[in-house]
Amino acid sequence: MSQRTCQPVYVHPDRGGGYAFEFDHVYGPGAAPDPRGPILVLNRDACYWRVTESKTRVARTLTFAAARQRRPTLTFSHFSSLTEMREELLALFA
Repeated sequence: MSQRTCQPVYVHPDRGGGYAFEFDHVYGPGAAPDPRGPILVLNRDACYWRVTESKTRVARTLTFAAARQRRPTLTFSHFSSLTEMREELLALFA
């Protein structure tokens, strides 16, 4: 059975802009068993943004893998930065 864990990295609540942003890391099992127990490794493709519209409370998500399908040159560093992605996320959800 595959184990997967999500961890919010940061949450940016709505500051009058109408949207709240949350970025989550997703971890999955490592390639090899470890004698210390299960070791989870970052699964970058599964990491995602959740954007919630304040008025409707509708949330949308976008994984790194889905974002790269739309923009093949996108790096994880760029994707994981709200400063870099704020406007782009809203455009991708439009």
